[in-house]
Amino acid sequence: MSLEVALQLSKLGLAVLPVRGKRPLTPHGVHSASSDPKIFRRWNWKGADCAVATGRVIDVLDVDVRWPRSLRGQEEKLGSNGEGGGRNGFQTIEVLGLSLPETVSASTPSGGRHYWFRHVKGSRSRTIGEGLEWWAKGKFAIVPPAEGREWVNAGAVAEAPEELKRLVLTRISPGDDTSPISPSGPPMTAAADTNTGASRVPQPVYIMILRLMPLTRCSRRDQRRAAALFNVVAKKQEGRNNALNYAAWRFRELVEKEAISGTGACKLLLMASKANGYLAKDGAEAVRATIMSGLGLGEWPQ
Repeated sequence: MSLEVALQLSKLGLAVLPVRGKRPLTPHGVHSASSDPKIFRRWNWKGADCAVATGRVIDVLDVDVRWPRSLRGQEEKLGSNGEGGGRNGFQTIEVLGLSLPETVSASTPSGGRHYWFRHVKGSRSRTIGEGLEWWAKGKFAIVPPAEGREWVNAGAVAEAPEELKRLVLTRISPGDDTSPISPSGPPMTAAADTNTGASRVPQPVYIMILRLMPLTRCSRRDQRRAAALFNVVAKKQEGRNNALNYAAWRFRELVEKEAISGTGACKLLLMASKANGYLAKDGAEAVRATIMSGLGLGEWPQ
């Protein structure tokens, strides 16, 4: 069956390879993938699934949905926002405001989806956001009828929408990597966020940073820096005003490079002040004054 699928896909010019689980059964992994039946017929397809190499004719948008083992089977109760420590690539698509066209797509065992697009020249495999990856050169997508996979749309392969192209072609700053900021999952309180990573923030903050700092205007390093500055304030119990002034001053640099707007910086800092109790203790007027001073604003943005 897998060899038959491979033959059909090769007629479309797609390079294929046999895999078992997620392990390629070829001499040089995905780099051995071929659209020539004379070549791939030589490989052992017994008990194997068929996979298609990306980054040549097609690229794949991988939408992942994952839940901790203790929470699996409770997805409906948890909702689609990933609360409880899970991740939901569909939510990231919504947060980023991506509108995907009708294109070839297949379901995955996790409940996610593989969306196929014509290869975007110059794109590289990268993480776009939580549970969302772009697969280009060096990656492969396992295709139905592999276990847990079915065709959702078997029509034509579409061109990637412009907003998606911008995301996958955004230049990564020197020294930056492809790891995004991550949500910690618990409700919006500093005490509930027990993660030690500087860029791990509560779910509502994670979503807000993605909205305020899309990758079309900043780098992931900028996003992680904003998340770390949020935590500087949110986790501070002593010297909260000094921490807020410092974070606002550092946020000014992000505003000046247009990685985030002044209004967006104010929203995040106000949320952080609410998380550590500073807003309730000293009141909105005092907190806003400190934020405006650090950001160099003459008045509070409307």
